[in-house]
Amino acid sequence: MPRSLSVAVGHARRTGFETAVTTPAPGPYFQVRALDAAGKVLRASKVVKRR
Repeated sequence: MPRSLSVAVGHARRTGFETAVTTPAPGPYFQVRALDAAGKVLRASKVVKRR
């Protein structure tokens, strides 16, 4: 498990209930965060490892 993560995608516009996000970052660990209009984290996913 990583000690820290860096930003791979700065922003992804919502396209529905489940929005797909692609990134050229090699990973292998990723997490997504839902932000409010002020940039405050509302929720964060679990950290997942790319297969």
